[in-house]
Amino acid sequence: MSHKLRQAAFVALLGICLAGLSATLVTWAQGSETAKGENSEPPNELLYKFINFAILAGGLGYILRKPTAEFFGSRSASIQKSLDEGRKALEASQARLKVVEDKLKGLEAEIAAVHPQLIVCLGATAAQSLLGAQFRLTKHRGEVFPTGYGPVTATIHPSAILRMPEPAAKDAEIASLVQDLKMAAEYSTARRPL
Repeated sequence: MSHKLRQAAFVALLGICLAGLSATLVTWAQGSETAKGENSEPPNELLYKFINFAILAGGLGYILRKPTAEFFGSRSASIQKSLDEGRKALEASQARLKVVEDKLKGLEAEIAAVHPQLIVCLGATAAQSLLGAQFRLTKHRGEVFPTGYGPVTATIHPSAILRMPEPAAKDAEIASLVQDLKMAAEYSTARRPL
């Protein structure tokens, strides 16, 4: 719709509303005997409310059309951008998952080739890949578990220590990590054939 056609439609709607209003006012002013009795309200109260609403809605629609269009346009662009970012993140995560799955396929062969005395998993993710998804590092840290690959233990990943905000917590975790690695070395030494 062109701008002039919109203006003409608005003026026509306003004219119709005003004509309806003036007709009901004339009827009310002349009044009938029933209107002058107990009830002195205008006879077409519903029509007044409708005309009032039409004028308000039309005026608001006319005034708010540009800001509303701009808002919904920018919102649509924002949603589209978020969808594109999500799609890219999904593709990247699927590619990383494929790389991890490919590495895990060769894990058994690598372990068999090395014949380790003890496998030390750094972090919960590594431990869960060998010990199962139910494994909880917080409960079983430093324990040795027999597996088809050989004995396995788990401790915290050093990068998790680096991400800790408090220096005291970092120091305590570093000491625990060192203790876990000493235990792993002692276990391996005890199992080493003479």
